[in-house]
Amino acid sequence: MKTLGYKILMGMVRAEGVRYDPWGTAMSYLFDVAEILFVEFGVLVKDFRPAPGLSRESISESYPAGSAILPYVETEAVTEADLMEFYTVVDRYRAWCVLAGRDY
Repeated sequence: MKTLGYKILMGMVRAEGVRYDPWGTAMSYLFDVAEILFVEFGVLVKDFRPAPGLSRESISESYPAGSAILPYVETEAVTEADLMEFYTVVDRYRAWCVLAGRDY
């Protein structure tokens, strides 16, 4: 059974337009979730290098997916475990997009 937080995240990515730009949507969410994991939980995901000065404020102001996710993290509706599971699934989807030639 998936958690409510995971379902919230998957609902966001589905509503974003994954049908029209699957690779771009996946990449956007991967970057933003990696940044949130680093800033909020100190987790550094594989192949991610945080930008200098990365903060909660910079995520809220500059990253659309991140700014949508942060309020759920703040209220603990979305947990670190939800973000990690979501990241893993979206990263697999990104890899599928590359194999299918849907990247650019």
